[in-house]
Amino acid sequence: MWSQIECNATDENSASYDLLFVSDGTPIHVEHPGSKSVANPGHIDPRVIASVTTRFKDALQKSGIHGVARDVGGCFDRAVGNIPEIRACMLYDIAAVNFDKGMRKMFESRGVDPGAVDPFLADRAFNTRMEIYSAMAFGGSQTTAFAYFGNGPNQVMNGLAK
Repeated sequence: MWSQIECNATDENSASYDLLFVSDGTPIHVEHPGSKSVANPGHIDPRVIASVTTRFKDALQKSGIHGVARDVGGCFDRAVGNIPEIRACMLYDIAAVNFDKGMRKMFESRGVDPGAVDPFLADRAFNTRMEIYSAMAFGGSQTTAFAYFGNGPNQVMNGLAK
């Protein structure tokens, strides 16, 4: 049983982040690294997808992609120790990074400068978050985490268009 995880990270802009996860004593199921079994791989509860989609859409409409990035960060801050919430935040994070990359590619293909990448959405910062939260929610395996999410991030994107 995990009791505490500490991590210090620095992003590409030299901003420091400290993470402290402390268990409340509730048993946490952790997949062993290399394990192929994942609860419902690629089949995320539709209510989670709907909730993440609504949250993403609201943040995007209110304050653009930078507001979404701040909201994703806040999601992780509030999810401490709650594995289903951490997984929902990871889904939100993956969808937000994919959305940002897709928009940048579209702007660039049209010859428009997409502007600076929000530091939170940069590949290095995203990969660090995925390492940290995969350790908590999936026993350390990012492969297991991404298998679990399956088409979930695309379902969130499809929901944004509605």
